[in-house]
Amino acid sequence: MLVRTGALTTLLAPLAGTHEQVIAVDGATLRWGWHGDLDEVPAGFTATLGVYEGDSPTHVLAAWARDRCGGTPTIRRRDRNPLTSHLSYWTDNGAAYWYRTEAGQTIAASVGTVVDDLRSRGVPVHAVELDSWFYRHETPRPIDEIGYPHEVPPTGMMEWLPRSDAFDSEPAQPDGRDAIERWTAQLGNPPLAFHARHIS
Repeated sequence: MLVRTGALTTLLAPLAGTHEQVIAVDGATLRWGWHGDLDEVPAGFTATLGVYEGDSPTHVLAAWARDRCGGTPTIRRRDRNPLTSHLSYWTDNGAAYWYRTEAGQTIAASVGTVVDDLRSRGVPVHAVELDSWFYRHETPRPIDEIGYPHEVPPTGMMEWLPRSDAFDSEPAQPDGRDAIERWTAQLGNPPLAFHARHIS
């Protein structure tokens, strides 16, 4: 969690035993801990959360990177990052196609249709984000036609592989590519941003 208050930037970020954190203010007390969807925790498992303060997001993120990676972080130019240098299309929580589809289409086909339409009207969509709907969960949240998604507790990722109901069926003659590779090729191979939740 990154917060800027006046001239002070504060970062709360995992250092070890990474698991999704829940952070809340209870009166004058800050409380945090693991997300409540854990069935069990192995004996001896711990998580360490770092608290960083500095004068800018760049400062605190660099300090966190040094602690996580054991050295000076690589600074890349912003114009080399497709997510900070170009317009991108996102499908995360609250987006039109977050676990929702157009009638008779998979969610991937729905997103692909929108990206193609935007580009045809001169909107230069460069990168595309695939949110938690694309991969396999312990308890999958249903993907439905337009309407509010079913409330299902967010469970951990089982496999970071495409869900069979999120993408169009495999071709009759397999070509060695998975569903994401085929879908990306249809969009001209844009850079992709992938969501990743805690591992179940």
